[in-house]
Amino acid sequence: MSTNAELQEAVAAAQKSDIVLMNGFVDEDGDIHDDVVLREMLHPEEKILGSKKPDIEKVLRNCIIRLGPYTDPMEIREKVWPQLVKGDGDHLLIELRKLSLLNGNVYTFGAVCPLKRGGCGRETSEEFDLSEVGFVDVPDPELRGRREFPFEIGKHTIKFRHLLMSDAKMIAEISKSEDDQLTKSLALRLLSVDGETVQEHMPKAKTELARLKGAVKWLNKVVPAWKYREHIRGELKRAMARPDIIVETDCEHCGRRFRHPMPIDPTFLRPSLEE
Repeated sequence: MSTNAELQEAVAAAQKSDIVLMNGFVDEDGDIHDDVVLREMLHPEEKILGSKKPDIEKVLRNCIIRLGPYTDPMEIREKVWPQLVKGDGDHLLIELRKLSLLNGNVYTFGAVCPLKRGGCGRETSEEFDLSEVGFVDVPDPELRGRREFPFEIGKHTIKFRHLLMSDAKMIAEISKSEDDQLTKSLALRLLSVDGETVQEHMPKAKTELARLKGAVKWLNKVVPAWKYREHIRGELKRAMARPDIIVETDCEHCGRRFRHPMPIDPTFLRPSLEE
């Protein structure tokens, strides 16, 4: 087993990369910090990825050496990470793969031709060059520092937030079922209705899952109309800069062309997990 001193020596010697985030971390004074030093993955990260429940968010957290003025691992974990938006997290995961794997730019994954859109439902192998990933920027620079988004819906003022990297486990739980994915994903971002927060509205909810179930019921009550939900989703998406990970694939079985998101899961950082 490696000692802490040996690990620190390995970290010091690890290859590193300077990255500028498109959204950045907003501190309590409203200042945006977007400069990151990221190191390559080492043996502690291999141990995490090789566990029964690989946690790529923990791996990424470990590999952030500095974000703005923050260098202490505990401060990054407890202060910075909970506010890191998903667009920046996906950007860092892409850079981490490129930094940590030989030929890490090349990402091969399976894309399923969608039955619901007239496809055949069979899988096609897709190879994508991560060095060609583009970015979708925010249309208004003032949106970059905003983290709360109020909407006037009927007689209510409803506030939402961005999806965060710290939401990852709950997002994974939502994605296990096709039931209500859109609603649950929006409810996860609900902050308050007319000044009353989700926590205040359901003080007896002790777990994230219980709060999410309560938030779904509350959302269904105050925003029942689909047109307003779609408007909110569109505005939240527009307000977060992100990597453009939508890929076009030609099905090798039926020839149909379809668009789909490039998957970023544990095999993204450790392809051998597929073996």
